[in-house]
Amino acid sequence: MYYVLVGVQLLAIFFSVFSTILLIRLQSSIENRYLFIAAVCIDVYAVGYLQEMLFHTEEGVRTALSFEYCGLAFAALAYALFIFKYCNVREIPRWISYILFAFCVLVMFAVQLGPITNLYYSSFAISDDGIFPHAVTGKTPLYYAFAVFQAVIIISAAVTIFLRMKRTQHPKEKRKLAVLFAESLLPLFGLFCTITLNLGGWDPSPLILSILVTTISITLRGGQFYDTVSFAMQNLFQNVGSAVIIADISKNYLSGNKASERVFPELKNWQLGRRLSDLGVDLFADSANSDFERNGRYYKSSFTKLIERGRHIGYTIAITDNTDDKVAVESMRHLMEAADAANEAKSTFLANMSHEIRTPLNAIIGMSELSEREVSESVIREYNGQIKAAGKMLLEIVNDVLDFSKAESNKLELVPVEFDTADFLEGIINVENSRIGDKPIDFLVDIDPGIPKTLYGDDVHIRQIIMNLLSNAEKFTNTGYIKFTLDYERDNITVRLKGSVEDTGIGIREEDQKKLFTAFQQLDGKKNRRTEGSGLGLAIFAQLVTLMKGTYRLESEYGKGSTFFFEIELGAINPAPMANSERECINVKKLPAFSLYKTKADVTENVSKAEKPSAMSDYSAYNILVVDDNKVNVKVLSAFLKHFKVQADAALSGAEAIEMVKNKKYDLIFMDHMMPDMDGVETTKRIRALDDRYYHNAPIIACTANVVKGVEDMFIEAGMNDLVPKPIQLEVLQEKMARFLK
Repeated sequence: MYYVLVGVQLLAIFFSVFSTILLIRLQSSIENRYLFIAAVCIDVYAVGYLQEMLFHTEEGVRTALSFEYCGLAFAALAYALFIFKYCNVREIPRWISYILFAFCVLVMFAVQLGPITNLYYSSFAISDDGIFPHAVTGKTPLYYAFAVFQAVIIISAAVTIFLRMKRTQHPKEKRKLAVLFAESLLPLFGLFCTITLNLGGWDPSPLILSILVTTISITLRGGQFYDTVSFAMQNLFQNVGSAVIIADISKNYLSGNKASERVFPELKNWQLGRRLSDLGVDLFADSANSDFERNGRYYKSSFTKLIERGRHIGYTIAITDNTDDKVAVESMRHLMEAADAANEAKSTFLANMSHEIRTPLNAIIGMSELSEREVSESVIREYNGQIKAAGKMLLEIVNDVLDFSKAESNKLELVPVEFDTADFLEGIINVENSRIGDKPIDFLVDIDPGIPKTLYGDDVHIRQIIMNLLSNAEKFTNTGYIKFTLDYERDNITVRLKGSVEDTGIGIREEDQKKLFTAFQQLDGKKNRRTEGSGLGLAIFAQLVTLMKGTYRLESEYGKGSTFFFEIELGAINPAPMANSERECINVKKLPAFSLYKTKADVTENVSKAEKPSAMSDYSAYNILVVDDNKVNVKVLSAFLKHFKVQADAALSGAEAIEMVKNKKYDLIFMDHMMPDMDGVETTKRIRALDDRYYHNAPIIACTANVVKGVEDMFIEAGMNDLVPKPIQLEVLQEKMARFLK
């Protein structure tokens, strides 16, 4: 019987070595490496036990045991790590691995130092009872601790296989796991036999472990568990660039690859079964709402249901990093918005320019024609004054456009000359005072009299800088004051003028301030429609100041007013003060005649008399309504209508026009287009919507300075009957009246 058992042990060694060779030839993986280590440990254990069977002396058996435990101490741990990896158990904390490994090392050295320490065996003797002479030992707590350790490790591996077998729904995979589970029970059987059974000194554990590692190696070799496809799929799952998370049917976490842990680092410490909603991101959102942000990166998630034989068993969630795409799309969106805004601004600018140019032209041509038919010298003088004011307005608009065009093409040049400072400033102040006219605001001037008497610079463009700020303040200030302040700093022959224009006007919203010095911008366009101008004044101001090596800035509070500051650099020809006076803040509006620290006479104007034109048709029997927010335009059209013997009614807003047509039926309505609050198109629609046949049929003629392409179709579609463009001509007006007044 002894020799039979020796032959059996030789067979166990053969099986063990054979399995080791098979594992060497298998494709390398973390799981296979752990199994390879277990196989080598079992090889050492099997060879050592053969020595124990052959050596019958105490010294020989001790030597064999020492060799055995060099493998046996680590075999169970290596096998369990293989099972844990195969079953995809989360990474075991390193400190636990270190403790388990240290315990195995302790057992190995306890056996090596057995005769000295008696840590593993309390007593040691050779017994001849049994099949062959064998060691009879006294068991220490360390011996039983190691036996329990092996049992716990092997049972943990078996339980791990069993749990995975329960979770999987694939029948073929279930069969594979069932085989592995049965094989995992063999070490428990061997450990039980070693501790509890008396087999005449023979230990079946080396044979059982050799059979275990051999069967697993053969199945690995045959591709039953780790075939190439499975390995490739597992490798792809772990190393693919996109994050992938696996969830159960209840949307609980099951597994995730390395990329998913880069997106969600907390997954490294997660246990199976935790709800994915704890990540703070809805990974199951529909495609329109599946974008989310983590750590400054943008991701998009998509999920797919896992269906096994028609049954829903879980989800796979793919997470892609679309930061670059999002940034590119966002950049494109901003560029498109900027392009659209630029196109819209220029389109609005063109419409405004058509309106702004035709408005003074309407006054000029209309008043000119009226003055030709007037005999009263005082009335003619009034008409000519309005013609002159409208002409100046038109000239300013044209100059703004030309100057901006030059600035845009870098052709705007400075032409410096010598100029008298006091005369230069007086001219600006008197022009602005004339602009303000009878407007109920104060015009304050606070200028340092120490500014050099004669300066050297481009006086035309310096005047434009100051006038643009003053006219801008006058347009948007209806109560309170406008204050013009001018200081200076001097360095040898260089003078730095430091000016500001403060007003108590409407102010500017903070978000609009950055757009203010941009071309084609007119803020609150509808609200400020009564305000004339090209929308280029501040853009030209900014470019001129920059051209003069200066700086500018703005302080404003919406609803309370604004202050514009500028500094420009000039030369000083005569450094003497422009005036030997004390500095004072002057209210120009309260002076009958203003001069800067001196007196100056008023300037009178001569107006010529015109010829009297021929008579016009008589439409005195008809009621006509003129709707226009501009009083000058109302006056022009009403005066034209007087030549047709018509005393027209006037409305200065759309709302007022609606109330007037409710109270009086008009035979003809002239409707302005661009009016604040409610424009002519909206006013016409509301009149047409009133509940009476008259309102549906009353002739409404658009009377507008906006004559860009397509605008007439818009008026007709809104319910208007015809169009009279501004500037108004008597011949066109007579034609329309003849058509609509029977």
